[in-house]
Amino acid sequence: MTSTYLRPPFTYHLPGTVEAASAILAETGGSATVLGGGTVAMPRLRDATAHADHHVIDTARIVGFGDLAADSAGLTLGAGVSYSTLLSNSLAPPLLRAVAGRITGGPQIRNQGTVGGSACRANPASDIPTALVALQATLTIARLGSKRTLPAGEFFLGPFRTDLRPGELLVALHVPATSATDWGYAKLKHGESSWPITVAAAQLSRGSDDTVVGAAITLGAATPTPVRIPMDRPEQFSTARKVGPALRTAVFGAIYGNCTDWWADEAADRDYRRRVAGVIACRAIDDALSEGSRS
Repeated sequence: MTSTYLRPPFTYHLPGTVEAASAILAETGGSATVLGGGTVAMPRLRDATAHADHHVIDTARIVGFGDLAADSAGLTLGAGVSYSTLLSNSLAPPLLRAVAGRITGGPQIRNQGTVGGSACRANPASDIPTALVALQATLTIARLGSKRTLPAGEFFLGPFRTDLRPGELLVALHVPATSATDWGYAKLKHGESSWPITVAAAQLSRGSDDTVVGAAITLGAATPTPVRIPMDRPEQFSTARKVGPALRTAVFGAIYGNCTDWWADEAADRDYRRRVAGVIACRAIDDALSEGSRS
């Protein structure tokens, strides 16, 4: 099908399998534009701010792309799972449901946007990359005749850069089963329709006596790629109901001891993001410590 709506015209592909999509990518030298939900790519193609090299591959009909499947090892999501699917499916981890419910853009974006599409876009000021790194997810990537997997922390290389190579297609994401019992999420942005300035995910793991035996904070949007920071002395979170002065000092020390590179865009400069990062991380921990945060 050749579009006469966009300029220049391009060929629109609607494959039904990963193999078919991989074959098209191979034939086009890996330069085709791949649509997840299309919430970013289509406006850019329409406005001629992106070049499709005359080929666009829509993943909407690929078998399994919209599926979720759980087993003892964790949860596997097709790359085309939408935010709305995460919200409505009890198999989705609490953190992913929390992120999906707070995605910028309202119900239209939640219905159309996809986890895989957001991951491949790798916008620093985005929610999904931070959630995937926090969950220590792995990503399955296919090319014609082969597949490979890698951790989310290695997939994101920099602002709008991933380890996705020419001819490759993100097909699935796996969230491993975790010992974390409490999850929290917080973000700062100018308004409902604006991109986040800082996002933070907190996770706490409790032992049989309710003592916190593991804690980590993952920071995103303020940094070029998400940064996951395990906390020293996790037991200090055991009796807390919210972050007090001592915990605040520990959280700030962990954030500023591990994050040295900060992101800047039209929403905020590096210095502002650096200054608010610790505050948003503390809010995420408050959320994890609050009632109803347990998985």
